[in-house]
Amino acid sequence: MDGFGGVAVALILLRKTGPVGGAVFAGARLRPGSRRLLAARLLLFALAGLPGLLVAMGGLKGLARKPWFTDLAQLPAMQVVDLVGGAGAAMAGAAFVTAALTWVAGLVLTGAALDVLGASQERVRVWHAVRVVGLPRLWAFLRIAALAAVANALVVVTSGWILEAIVGHGDAAGWTGQTQLITLPALRGLVVLAGLVAFGVWAHWTRVAVVADDLTVRRAVIAAVRKMWSQPGVAVVFPALVGGLLPVAGAAGLYVWFAAPVGGGTLWALALWCVWLLIQAFGWHWLQHAARLTWGPAASS
Repeated sequence: MDGFGGVAVALILLRKTGPVGGAVFAGARLRPGSRRLLAARLLLFALAGLPGLLVAMGGLKGLARKPWFTDLAQLPAMQVVDLVGGAGAAMAGAAFVTAALTWVAGLVLTGAALDVLGASQERVRVWHAVRVVGLPRLWAFLRIAALAAVANALVVVTSGWILEAIVGHGDAAGWTGQTQLITLPALRGLVVLAGLVAFGVWAHWTRVAVVADDLTVRRAVIAAVRKMWSQPGVAVVFPALVGGLLPVAGAAGLYVWFAAPVGGGTLWALALWCVWLLIQAFGWHWLQHAARLTWGPAASS
């Protein structure tokens, strides 16, 4: 069974888990405020990318005037890669600025979305929620992200120490090179990946607890662990599936771009990027809406 078949089976089993599992699928539906949230996410991500774009333009301005470049929209994919690589530090700075601003904007909007999607009233004000819920909880969300990063770092370091100890034992025991150079590193990679997924899901539910129940980070950490322990299908499997499929969708779009018969022109890449942003926005909305439906009534709206 391929990966997508496994995902389908997991979703079917999740649907059979009763009212809670049904609430997960109900989270895919739009509700009052959903369209405004989706539009706000696309707008914030576009605005977050503007500083990076302005930085990149400075590095690309001189390169774009070289005689072998004619129309940027018709450049083959590999030539665009060479062009970007030639910008050097300007592109690196643009990527860092864009990634940082996009991540922070995403955290702020996530806090607002968790409040809006849990609200009982029909009329909701998204930008009001951004101001009174998203921004005030940004510091708590940053602390949650720091805790998750530290936990993941511990998994990486500890698994490296264990791998070195096992390899040393394998040398003395005469294990084959395939076991030491392929099997054991692959197992460590799986452990690190499992840690990334587990702590990413934990951070998600900790944010939900901070907004839904207005808890401190310390208390929300415990509430998130209880949620994951009591409802592993809804609280662990579902977020891991949706969170894992979004990067897969991005990778698929990148593959289509490179494999395009038109040579992967930049206009084609821009269209795919917009489609990917829409897919990400709907996946993000599904996660937040399902979280509020399965967590309980709103406490902050």
